[in-house]
Amino acid sequence: MRVREIKNLLDNYNKQIGVSVSHVPHSNRKTVLNLQKSLDAINELSKLGFLDDDIERFKDLGSIYYSRVPEDKIEVDNHIANQITNHIKIVKEKLRGFGILIDQSVSDQNENVISVKLPQYNSLEELEKFIKKLNNAFQNGITLEEINGHYKLQGFDTGSMWIDILVNSSAAVIFVGQLIDAAINISKRSQELLITKANIEKLALQNEQLKLQVETSKALLDGIEKGIDTITDAEIKNVTEGANYSTESIGHIKQSVKIFAELLHEGTQFHPSLDAPSETVEAFPEPQKNLEEPQ
Repeated sequence: MRVREIKNLLDNYNKQIGVSVSHVPHSNRKTVLNLQKSLDAINELSKLGFLDDDIERFKDLGSIYYSRVPEDKIEVDNHIANQITNHIKIVKEKLRGFGILIDQSVSDQNENVISVKLPQYNSLEELEKFIKKLNNAFQNGITLEEINGHYKLQGFDTGSMWIDILVNSSAAVIFVGQLIDAAINISKRSQELLITKANIEKLALQNEQLKLQVETSKALLDGIEKGIDTITDAEIKNVTEGANYSTESIGHIKQSVKIFAELLHEGTQFHPSLDAPSETVEAFPEPQKNLEEPQ
């Protein structure tokens, strides 16, 4: 897992960890809220390996660890409540310390960098096609006269399938985020069409005879493209509305969004820099899961 990906994971789950404790009137017991949500987050973070001892401490509390009730509310003796709050405190301190260590170990990232997580490719041929698609998506999307965007390869993340692309301005980065958001909407709305198109192209590469058949029955792919175009046109209107783009630029934007949709369908993820301003972060949608093949 990428270092910055770990940092995002820590930040996201750390926000979910924390309990609220209150006294039960006229008793030596306390009410604990949000323990289940906290334990779920801690269990998710267990994949990082440094919370194993903490999980064991919670398990030592017995059935409390496994308890699941809709309101996420339990009533326990005072000494159990104190143990719970202490365990939570230790976990939060660990997460905070680990986060500081990452911040100090990883150099600052330019706020105009876009990090791209590649799908799990097994061949150089697949990687070559991916790079070509990625380049075409950026080239069509931000090198327009109206955007005046430029981009270059910033670097690779050692030991993982990530690359960083540096864009020349925050406005161009935000525009890329908007294009990706439109592409995700297209992916959702045209899932079946994209899956069919990808499978036909994949089979055609594997089977020369089928490739010939596909070429001679071009109407099938043309019909798929027409359906995707209709969905894409609606999303492009949302991106370009209120701006004075030329017809040629709108055509390039449309092509860019279609390519981004294909990349997302293949499992690509796009993330703004960890040091990006809030308006840039907000322009990027949450990463989508891969589209799944229908039964």
